[in-house]
Amino acid sequence: MTKSVDFVPDTMDLKFIYQNKQYMSTCLVYDDYIDVLDEEVKVVYKSIKSKPMAALMRHDGFVEYFDKEEDLLKKFGEHMKMEKAAVTKSISFSDQRGLPEDDWNNNPNRYKARAFLYDDKNFSGRRCKDIVLENPGDAVDIPNLKEYDSFNDKCSSVKVQNYNFGVYALLVVYENDTYNENDSGDSFYFYAGYLEQADREYEYANLKYIFVDAVPPLPESRIDSWNDRISSCKFYFCSPNNFPEVD
Repeated sequence: MTKSVDFVPDTMDLKFIYQNKQYMSTCLVYDDYIDVLDEEVKVVYKSIKSKPMAALMRHDGFVEYFDKEEDLLKKFGEHMKMEKAAVTKSISFSDQRGLPEDDWNNNPNRYKARAFLYDDKNFSGRRCKDIVLENPGDAVDIPNLKEYDSFNDKCSSVKVQNYNFGVYALLVVYENDTYNENDSGDSFYFYAGYLEQADREYEYANLKYIFVDAVPPLPESRIDSWNDRISSCKFYFCSPNNFPEVD
C-alpha cells in the first residue's frame, strides 16, 4: 500500500522597498518559486522581477530595489563607486582559537572587519578563506572566488562583522568574475554598522531567500536566488552618511 504525503511549503516574510515605499507579505516557499500571498505586494514584486534591477540588502532586513545601478550609486554617494582598475589584495586570516566567532570576541582589536562566506545555509559547511580589513583604510577586492579559494558559485550564507566604530563595513557581491565587468550580471550589497554594540554583526542565514531576475524561457513562477551565485566580491568601509535611513 502506497502512502501519499501532503507537501507543506515553508513560509517566509518578504520585505522590500521600491521607489521609497515599503512592501511586506508572508510567502509560501516551494522548490523553484515563492507564492506571495498579499496581492498588491505580488503585483509589485512580479514587476520588479520582470526587468533588470539593482538591489541593496539593508541592515534592517529590507531589500531596496532601484531601476538602475546609477540610482543606487546616486543615493549612496561616491563611496559606492567601483574603480575599474582596482588593485587586488589577497588576504587570508587563520585564527588559532577555534571558531571565528570565538576569535572575534577574544581579539576584537586585531582587525577592524571580517566577512565570511559559507557553502551551506545557517553558516555551516565549508567556509571560504576569511576576508579581512585589518586597518580603517583597508579594502579587499576579490575578482575571482574560484582562484581565491575554489569558492565561485558556492555561497549559501553570509556574515559581516565590523569593529570600526562610526563606519559601515560593506560587502558587495557579484554574479560574475571581475565584478561583472566582462559579462552582464547582478550585484548585491550586505553591510554591518558599528554605531551601537548590536550593529556590529550582520548575518543572512539562507541566500535562497534573496531573489534575482529569472531569465526567459524559465516558467513565469520561477524566481532564481543568490544561493550558489556569487563569483566575485569587494569588501571595504563606507561612511554611514551615504546609506539609507535604518528604521
